[in-house]
Amino acid sequence: MTEPPVDTWQRDVSVLRAIVPALDTQSLAMTDAIAEDLGLPERDVKLAMRNLHRGGQVVAHIMHDGGGDWDIWASDVTRDGLERSGAWPTPETAVDRLVAALEQIAQNTDDEEERTRLQQFAAFLKTGGKQVGLSLVTSVLTGQVT
Repeated sequence: MTEPPVDTWQRDVSVLRAIVPALDTQSLAMTDAIAEDLGLPERDVKLAMRNLHRGGQVVAHIMHDGGGDWDIWASDVTRDGLERSGAWPTPETAVDRLVAALEQIAQNTDDEEERTRLQQFAAFLKTGGKQVGLSLVTSVLTGQVT
């Protein structure tokens, strides 16, 4: 029986999260620089970048030398890549950020009544109210609510 493929998403998403800021400051994200930044072997970064290219998260360019060696670099990140990296908001990430903000505000207030309301609202959004939060955030993100 064959073993299932190894789940590489944690490695790949860390490479994706390194590519996004790299492309803000330069036109290409090179594997050697990403490997150094992340402390990963360059081969792992190459494989991750290839997976991200295949998955449609980055626009990458692959060059084979004819002898079995290859190199790859990224020149762009797609919207899906931006969303998956956390650099571009989705309704889900916006709700998560809203919950985190509510919890942080609750921790930092001296008003017990306000703390309780904030904690209850955060708990509501994390559980049964997630769909309400998603609808609200989607409306705000898409401009349906001004």
